[in-house]
Amino acid sequence: MSKIVFFCMPAHGHTNPTIEVVRKLTKNGHEVLYYSFSMFREKIEGVGAKYIECDRYLSELKAKDEKKLERILRHLLKWRLILPWLWTRKFAKN
Repeated sequence: MSKIVFFCMPAHGHTNPTIEVVRKLTKNGHEVLYYSFSMFREKIEGVGAKYIECDRYLSELKAKDEKKLERILRHLLKWRLILPWLWTRKFAKN
């Protein structure tokens, strides 16, 4: 059988959708190596994949960087709410 490698960023929305795929692959006899983060270890090993830890490669956020990121995310959320409204005002008539 095949050897298949997965890698996902440390986010539930990226990892969770792959879990059933990995389960089917391992059930069908494929070897799955899954590079991920400790928060997902149990889930990955639970479907038969070999978990390979990536935690040490994450850099730590400094307080000032965390504040910058928070400000950026707030702006993105605001534009996410405004842009659909602008879009419908401009193009709904056409």
